[in-house]
Amino acid sequence: MTSIAVWGSYSHGNFGDDMMARIFVDHLSRRGHDVSLVTSNPLLAEQVGAAPVPDLRRWHGKTVVIGGGAMLSNSHRIRRYVSSASRTVEREFSDLCRFVERTPGARVVPISIGSDGIARPLIDGSRRQLFSSAAAPHGTVRLHDDVALMKSKFSKTYEYVPDILFSVRSARGIRTEEALSAPSDRPFRIGVNLNRRHAGEALAAVRRSIPNNSEIVSLITHSDHFRATYEWAPLGSQTVRYQRLDDFVNELAKLDLLISDKLHVGMTAAGLGVPFISFKGRGKTVALHRELDLAALAVDSGARLGPLVDALSHGGRVRSLRDAITTEGLDAQASRHLELLDEYVAD
Repeated sequence: MTSIAVWGSYSHGNFGDDMMARIFVDHLSRRGHDVSLVTSNPLLAEQVGAAPVPDLRRWHGKTVVIGGGAMLSNSHRIRRYVSSASRTVEREFSDLCRFVERTPGARVVPISIGSDGIARPLIDGSRRQLFSSAAAPHGTVRLHDDVALMKSKFSKTYEYVPDILFSVRSARGIRTEEALSAPSDRPFRIGVNLNRRHAGEALAAVRRSIPNNSEIVSLITHSDHFRATYEWAPLGSQTVRYQRLDDFVNELAKLDLLISDKLHVGMTAAGLGVPFISFKGRGKTVALHRELDLAALAVDSGARLGPLVDALSHGGRVRSLRDAITTEGLDAQASRHLELLDEYVAD
Protein backbone atom coordinates (compact mmCIF):
# COMPACT_ATOMS: atom_id res chain seq x y z
CA MET A 1 0.00 0.00 0.00
CA THR A 2 1.29 3.44 -0.98
CA SER A 3 0.57 6.71 0.78
CA ILE A 4 -0.69 9.10 -1.87
CA ALA A 5 -1.74 12.74 -1.61
CA VAL A 6 -4.24 14.12 -4.14
CA TRP A 7 -3.39 17.76 -4.79
CA GLY A 8 -5.04 20.47 -6.87
CA SER A 9 -7.52 23.33 -6.65
CA TYR A 10 -9.47 21.54 -3.94
CA SER A 11 -9.82 24.34 -1.40
CA HIS A 12 -11.97 26.68 -3.45
CA GLY A 13 -15.34 24.92 -3.59
CA ASN A 14 -15.39 24.52 -7.38
CA PHE A 15 -17.61 21.69 -8.62
CA GLY A 16 -15.44 20.61 -11.55
CA ASP A 17 -12.23 20.38 -9.55
CA ASP A 18 -13.99 18.69 -6.63
CA MET A 19 -15.52 16.10 -8.96
CA MET A 20 -12.06 15.29 -10.28
CA ALA A 21 -10.80 14.83 -6.72
CA ARG A 22 -13.60 12.36 -6.11
CA ILE A 23 -12.67 10.25 -9.12
CA PHE A 24 -8.99 10.17 -8.12
CA VAL A 25 -9.62 9.32 -4.47
CA ASP A 26 -12.22 6.69 -5.31
CA HIS A 27 -9.94 4.92 -7.78
CA LEU A 28 -6.83 5.01 -5.60
CA SER A 29 -8.71 3.89 -2.50
CA ARG A 30 -10.18 0.91 -4.34
CA ARG A 31 -6.63 -0.03 -5.33
CA GLY A 32 -5.73 -0.22 -1.65
CA HIS A 33 -3.71 2.98 -1.33
CA ASP A 34 -3.78 5.23 1.73
CA VAL A 35 -5.14 8.44 0.22
CA SER A 36 -5.08 11.96 1.65
CA LEU A 37 -6.65 15.04 0.07
CA VAL A 38 -4.82 18.35 0.26
CA THR A 39 -7.63 20.76 1.08
CA SER A 40 -8.84 23.29 3.60
CA ASN A 41 -12.41 22.10 2.97
CA PRO A 42 -13.20 19.23 5.39
CA LEU A 43 -16.64 18.72 3.81
CA LEU A 44 -15.05 17.82 0.50
CA ALA A 45 -12.63 15.39 2.15
CA GLU A 46 -15.58 13.73 3.91
CA GLN A 47 -17.52 13.44 0.64
CA VAL A 48 -14.68 11.86 -1.32
CA GLY A 49 -13.58 9.59 1.52
CA ALA A 50 -10.04 10.83 2.09
CA ALA A 51 -8.12 12.09 5.10
CA PRO A 52 -7.82 15.89 4.84
CA VAL A 53 -4.44 17.57 5.13
CA PRO A 54 -4.22 21.38 4.94
CA ASP A 55 -0.91 21.41 3.07
CA LEU A 56 1.96 19.13 2.12
CA ARG A 57 4.13 20.29 5.02
CA ARG A 58 1.93 18.15 7.25
CA TRP A 59 2.04 15.05 5.09
CA HIS A 60 4.86 12.52 5.07
CA GLY A 61 4.46 10.43 1.92
CA LYS A 62 6.35 10.72 -1.37
CA THR A 63 3.76 10.37 -4.16
CA VAL A 64 1.46 13.24 -5.10
CA VAL A 65 -1.23 12.96 -7.78
CA ILE A 66 -2.17 16.34 -9.22
CA GLY A 67 -5.16 17.28 -11.36
CA GLY A 68 -7.88 19.86 -11.69
CA GLY A 69 -7.51 23.46 -12.72
CA ALA A 70 -5.81 24.79 -15.87
CA MET A 71 -2.34 23.77 -14.77
CA LEU A 72 -0.74 24.65 -18.10
CA SER A 73 -2.40 28.04 -18.43
CA ASN A 74 -0.66 31.40 -18.59
CA SER A 75 1.31 32.08 -15.42
CA HIS A 76 3.53 34.98 -16.46
CA ARG A 77 4.70 37.16 -13.58
CA ILE A 78 2.76 40.17 -14.94
CA ARG A 79 -0.46 38.15 -14.81
CA ARG A 80 0.31 37.18 -11.22
CA TYR A 81 0.90 40.81 -10.34
CA VAL A 82 -2.59 41.89 -11.45
CA SER A 83 -4.60 38.76 -10.58
CA SER A 84 -5.16 37.56 -7.02
CA ALA A 85 -6.31 34.17 -8.32
CA SER A 86 -3.04 33.76 -10.23
CA ARG A 87 -1.08 34.68 -7.11
CA THR A 88 -2.97 32.02 -5.14
CA VAL A 89 -2.19 29.36 -7.73
CA GLU A 90 1.48 30.40 -7.79
CA ARG A 91 1.64 30.13 -4.01
CA GLU A 92 0.14 26.64 -4.12
CA PHE A 93 2.60 25.52 -6.80
CA SER A 94 5.44 26.98 -4.75
CA ASP A 95 4.37 24.81 -1.83
CA LEU A 96 4.37 21.76 -4.11
CA CYS A 97 7.85 22.59 -5.39
CA ARG A 98 9.14 22.95 -1.84
CA PHE A 99 7.68 19.52 -1.03
CA VAL A 100 9.62 18.03 -3.96
CA GLU A 101 12.84 19.76 -2.89
CA ARG A 102 12.72 18.56 0.70
CA THR A 103 11.45 15.00 0.04
CA PRO A 104 13.99 12.48 -1.29
CA GLY A 105 12.38 10.34 -3.97
CA ALA A 106 9.32 12.58 -4.31
CA ARG A 107 7.09 11.82 -7.29
CA VAL A 108 4.43 14.05 -8.84
CA VAL A 109 1.89 12.39 -11.14
CA PRO A 110 -0.11 14.89 -13.25
CA ILE A 111 -3.38 13.39 -14.56
CA SER A 112 -5.84 15.04 -16.98
CA ILE A 113 -4.11 18.40 -16.79
CA GLY A 114 -4.37 20.99 -19.52
CA SER A 115 -3.93 24.47 -20.86
CA ASP A 116 -6.44 27.23 -21.50
CA GLY A 117 -6.44 26.25 -25.16
CA ILE A 118 -4.36 29.21 -26.31
CA ALA A 119 -1.24 28.90 -28.42
CA ARG A 120 2.15 29.27 -26.74
CA PRO A 121 1.08 30.12 -23.17
CA LEU A 122 3.70 31.86 -21.03
CA ILE A 123 4.42 29.42 -18.20
CA ASP A 124 7.00 30.49 -15.68
CA GLY A 125 7.51 30.60 -11.92
CA SER A 126 6.82 27.51 -9.86
CA ARG A 127 4.81 25.80 -12.60
CA ARG A 128 7.78 25.85 -14.93
CA GLN A 129 10.01 24.63 -12.11
CA LEU A 130 7.71 21.71 -11.36
CA PHE A 131 7.02 20.48 -14.88
CA SER A 132 10.69 20.86 -15.85
CA SER A 133 11.82 18.76 -12.90
CA ALA A 134 12.67 15.06 -12.81
CA ALA A 135 9.93 14.58 -10.21
CA ALA A 136 7.15 14.68 -12.85
CA PRO A 137 8.39 12.53 -15.76
CA HIS A 138 5.02 11.07 -16.77
CA GLY A 139 1.47 12.36 -17.01
CA THR A 140 -1.65 12.77 -19.11
CA VAL A 141 -3.16 15.82 -20.82
CA ARG A 142 -6.76 16.46 -21.90
CA LEU A 143 -6.26 18.37 -25.19
CA HIS A 144 -4.40 17.09 -28.26
CA ASP A 145 -2.40 20.33 -28.53
CA ASP A 146 -1.13 19.94 -24.97
CA VAL A 147 1.02 16.97 -26.02
CA ALA A 148 3.09 19.33 -28.19
CA LEU A 149 3.01 21.97 -25.46
CA MET A 150 4.57 19.61 -22.91
CA LYS A 151 7.17 18.56 -25.46
CA SER A 152 8.17 22.07 -26.50
CA LYS A 153 8.07 23.69 -23.05
CA PHE A 154 9.40 20.91 -20.83
CA SER A 155 10.75 18.15 -23.11
CA LYS A 156 8.24 15.75 -21.59
CA THR A 157 6.09 13.18 -23.40
CA TYR A 158 2.66 13.21 -21.76
CA GLU A 159 -0.13 11.12 -23.25
CA TYR A 160 -3.37 12.62 -24.56
CA VAL A 161 -6.55 11.12 -23.12
CA PRO A 162 -10.04 12.73 -23.24
CA ASP A 163 -10.79 14.63 -20.02
CA ILE A 164 -11.29 12.39 -17.02
CA LEU A 165 -14.69 13.93 -16.25
CA PHE A 166 -16.08 12.25 -19.35
CA SER A 167 -16.15 9.15 -17.14
CA VAL A 168 -18.54 10.72 -14.58
CA ARG A 169 -21.17 7.98 -14.96
CA SER A 170 -18.71 5.40 -13.63
CA ALA A 171 -17.91 7.36 -10.46
CA ARG A 172 -18.92 5.39 -7.39
CA GLY A 173 -21.98 6.71 -5.57
CA ILE A 174 -23.30 8.82 -8.46
CA ARG A 175 -26.95 7.88 -8.87
CA THR A 176 -28.93 9.56 -11.60
CA GLU A 177 -31.51 6.93 -12.51
CA GLU A 178 -34.39 8.74 -10.80
CA ALA A 179 -33.50 12.04 -12.45
CA LEU A 180 -33.13 10.49 -15.88
CA SER A 181 -36.52 8.80 -15.66
CA ALA A 182 -38.44 12.04 -14.95
CA PRO A 183 -41.94 12.28 -16.50
CA SER A 184 -41.99 13.28 -20.15
CA ASP A 185 -44.74 15.89 -19.66
CA ARG A 186 -42.73 18.11 -17.32
CA PRO A 187 -41.57 21.55 -18.52
CA PHE A 188 -38.45 21.82 -20.66
CA ARG A 189 -35.70 22.60 -18.12
CA ILE A 190 -32.76 24.85 -19.04
CA GLY A 191 -29.82 25.28 -16.70
CA VAL A 192 -27.95 28.59 -16.97
CA ASN A 193 -24.50 28.87 -15.42
CA LEU A 194 -22.93 32.14 -16.50
CA ASN A 195 -20.94 35.07 -15.24
CA ARG A 196 -23.38 37.90 -14.43
CA ARG A 197 -21.68 40.05 -17.06
CA HIS A 198 -22.81 37.67 -19.81
CA ALA A 199 -26.15 36.52 -18.47
CA GLY A 200 -28.30 39.37 -19.82
CA GLU A 201 -27.38 38.78 -23.46
CA ALA A 202 -27.76 35.02 -23.15
CA LEU A 203 -31.10 35.15 -21.33
CA ALA A 204 -32.59 37.51 -23.88
CA ALA A 205 -31.74 35.02 -26.62
CA VAL A 206 -32.97 32.06 -24.58
CA ARG A 207 -36.33 33.60 -23.71
CA ARG A 208 -37.01 34.41 -27.35
CA SER A 209 -36.32 30.84 -28.37
CA ILE A 210 -37.83 28.45 -25.79
CA PRO A 211 -41.33 26.98 -25.46
CA ASN A 212 -43.76 28.83 -23.18
CA ASN A 213 -43.78 26.14 -20.50
CA SER A 214 -39.99 26.08 -20.09
CA GLU A 215 -38.17 26.49 -16.76
CA ILE A 216 -34.92 28.43 -16.43
CA VAL A 217 -32.74 27.31 -13.52
CA SER A 218 -29.67 29.25 -12.43
CA LEU A 219 -26.75 27.04 -11.45
CA ILE A 220 -24.04 28.10 -9.00
CA THR A 221 -20.99 25.85 -9.37
CA HIS A 222 -19.13 27.14 -6.30
CA SER A 223 -20.05 25.99 -2.81
CA ASP A 224 -20.23 28.22 0.25
CA HIS A 225 -16.52 27.51 0.75
CA PHE A 226 -15.92 29.99 -2.09
CA ARG A 227 -16.75 33.48 -0.82
CA ALA A 228 -16.91 35.50 -4.03
CA THR A 229 -20.16 35.65 -6.01
CA TYR A 230 -19.96 36.23 -9.75
CA GLU A 231 -22.37 33.64 -11.19
CA TRP A 232 -25.86 34.70 -12.27
CA ALA A 233 -28.49 33.99 -9.60
CA PRO A 234 -31.19 36.70 -9.45
CA LEU A 235 -33.43 37.02 -6.41
CA GLY A 236 -36.54 34.92 -6.71
CA SER A 237 -35.15 32.68 -9.43
CA GLN A 238 -35.03 28.91 -9.26
CA THR A 239 -31.43 28.32 -8.19
CA VAL A 240 -29.38 25.18 -7.62
CA ARG A 241 -26.17 25.77 -5.69
CA TYR A 242 -23.38 23.22 -5.51
CA GLN A 243 -22.91 22.02 -1.94
CA ARG A 244 -22.57 18.23 -2.24
CA LEU A 245 -21.28 16.41 -5.29
CA ASP A 246 -24.02 13.76 -5.51
CA ASP A 247 -26.82 16.27 -5.13
CA PHE A 248 -25.45 18.63 -7.76
CA VAL A 249 -24.83 15.84 -10.27
CA ASN A 250 -28.41 14.68 -9.83
CA GLU A 251 -29.67 18.21 -10.49
CA LEU A 252 -27.60 18.36 -13.66
CA ALA A 253 -29.14 15.09 -14.81
CA LYS A 254 -32.63 16.62 -14.52
CA LEU A 255 -31.86 19.29 -17.13
CA ASP A 256 -32.88 19.17 -20.78
CA LEU A 257 -30.23 21.72 -21.79
CA LEU A 258 -27.28 23.43 -20.13
CA ILE A 259 -25.79 26.79 -21.12
CA SER A 260 -22.54 27.60 -19.35
CA ASP A 261 -19.26 29.45 -19.75
CA LYS A 262 -17.43 26.67 -17.85
CA LEU A 263 -15.94 23.46 -19.16
CA HIS A 264 -16.35 20.85 -16.47
CA VAL A 265 -19.94 21.49 -15.50
CA GLY A 266 -20.83 21.27 -19.20
CA MET A 267 -18.77 18.15 -19.68
CA THR A 268 -20.39 16.48 -16.67
CA ALA A 269 -23.87 17.35 -17.91
CA ALA A 270 -23.00 16.02 -21.37
CA GLY A 271 -21.80 12.79 -19.77
CA LEU A 272 -25.21 12.49 -18.13
CA GLY A 273 -26.97 12.88 -21.48
CA VAL A 274 -27.72 16.62 -21.36
CA PRO A 275 -26.92 18.83 -24.41
CA PHE A 276 -24.39 21.54 -23.56
CA ILE A 277 -23.94 24.91 -25.26
CA SER A 278 -20.85 26.91 -24.32
CA PHE A 279 -21.58 30.66 -24.20
CA LYS A 280 -18.53 32.92 -24.06
CA GLY A 281 -16.49 30.00 -22.73
CA ARG A 282 -12.76 30.16 -22.13
CA GLY A 283 -10.16 28.96 -24.60
CA LYS A 284 -9.99 25.41 -23.26
CA THR A 285 -13.74 24.97 -23.79
CA VAL A 286 -13.55 26.33 -27.33
CA ALA A 287 -10.49 24.15 -28.03
CA LEU A 288 -12.28 21.01 -26.86
CA HIS A 289 -15.28 21.73 -29.08
CA ARG A 290 -12.99 22.47 -32.02
CA GLU A 291 -11.11 19.18 -31.56
CA LEU A 292 -14.42 17.29 -31.66
CA ASP A 293 -15.75 19.18 -34.70
CA LEU A 294 -18.33 20.90 -32.48
CA ALA A 295 -17.20 24.51 -32.89
CA ALA A 296 -20.80 25.59 -33.64
CA LEU A 297 -21.76 24.69 -30.05
CA ALA A 298 -19.21 27.13 -28.55
CA VAL A 299 -20.82 30.51 -29.26
CA ASP A 300 -19.96 34.06 -28.23
CA SER A 301 -23.12 36.01 -29.04
CA GLY A 302 -26.86 35.91 -28.43
CA ALA A 303 -27.40 35.91 -32.19
CA ARG A 304 -25.60 32.55 -32.44
CA LEU A 305 -27.04 31.18 -29.21
CA GLY A 306 -30.72 31.72 -30.06
CA PRO A 307 -31.02 29.34 -33.05
CA LEU A 308 -29.29 26.53 -31.12
CA VAL A 309 -31.61 26.93 -28.15
CA ASP A 310 -34.61 27.05 -30.48
CA ALA A 311 -33.58 23.84 -32.24
CA LEU A 312 -32.71 21.90 -29.08
CA SER A 313 -35.83 22.98 -27.17
CA HIS A 314 -38.13 22.02 -30.05
CA GLY A 315 -36.77 18.57 -30.73
CA GLY A 316 -34.31 19.51 -33.45
CA ARG A 317 -31.32 17.33 -34.25
CA VAL A 318 -28.22 19.22 -33.16
CA ARG A 319 -25.03 17.28 -32.54
CA SER A 320 -23.53 18.39 -29.23
CA LEU A 321 -20.91 17.17 -26.78
CA ARG A 322 -23.47 14.69 -25.43
CA ASP A 323 -23.58 12.96 -28.82
CA ALA A 324 -19.81 13.02 -29.31
CA ILE A 325 -19.33 11.19 -26.01
CA THR A 326 -21.52 8.36 -27.28
CA THR A 327 -20.38 8.16 -30.89
CA GLU A 328 -16.66 8.52 -30.16
CA GLY A 329 -16.64 6.59 -26.89
CA LEU A 330 -15.05 9.43 -24.95
CA ASP A 331 -16.34 8.07 -21.65
CA ALA A 332 -14.61 4.73 -22.18
CA GLN A 333 -11.44 6.38 -23.49
CA ALA A 334 -11.27 8.57 -20.39
CA SER A 335 -10.67 5.49 -18.24
CA ARG A 336 -7.18 5.40 -19.76
CA HIS A 337 -6.24 8.18 -17.32
CA LEU A 338 -6.79 5.79 -14.44
CA GLU A 339 -4.95 2.92 -16.13
CA LEU A 340 -1.92 5.16 -16.57
CA LEU A 341 -2.30 6.48 -13.02
CA ASP A 342 -1.89 2.90 -11.77
CA GLU A 343 1.26 2.50 -13.85
CA TYR A 344 2.79 5.78 -12.73
CA VAL A 345 2.23 5.34 -8.99
CA ALA A 346 3.64 1.79 -9.22
CA ASP A 347 6.91 2.90 -10.88
